[in-house]
Amino acid sequence: NEPSLRLYLIDENQSWHGGPSSSSSSNYVVVEAWDTTVQYPISGVNSRNKLMKLSSRDVCSVLFNAQDVFTSIREMGNNLIISDAILNQDIFPGVGN
Repeated sequence: NEPSLRLYLIDENQSWHGGPSSSSSSNYVVVEAWDTTVQYPISGVNSRNKLMKLSSRDVCSVLFNAQDVFTSIREMGNNLIISDAILNQDIFPGVGN
């Protein structure tokens, strides 16, 4: 089965090619996708709003507030497994991968 996504590195001294580059001067990454759906933000406003909404739950943020995370977990209900809550980026961003 053929993959539906490929990444190409473009070096400043070479034309674009597939696979990893042996040079450390890569400047661009070209994404080639087919038979798939790609979703991206329409504007920076949506991203900025999401950042502001979740900044108090982001462990990497100086605005982190553990109580906000606990409140979000409680609002999700009693059937939520804690490992799922920790990996959910809408509840606890900045943790997971």
